[in-house]
Amino acid sequence: MAGLARVDEEEETERGIFAIDAADSFDMAEEVRRRWVSIAAYYIAQRRNFEQGAELDDWLEAERGFNLAG
Repeated sequence: MAGLARVDEEEETERGIFAIDAADSFDMAEEVRRRWVSIAAYYIAQRRNFEQGAELDDWLEAERGFNLAG
């Protein structure tokens, strides 16, 4: 399973069998952000009837929305 690393036996009793390291945690957070922005950009484009030429603006607006929400 991606994002999980085996811990040593001493940690196993304290933290469980698997642990998520900081890099994998960041990757998961980045994936959540990317998906959120992608979905928001889709709805922004839908609101303007998917007219071509403003895709980057849609994406940037969605990113601004994510940053304000977080």
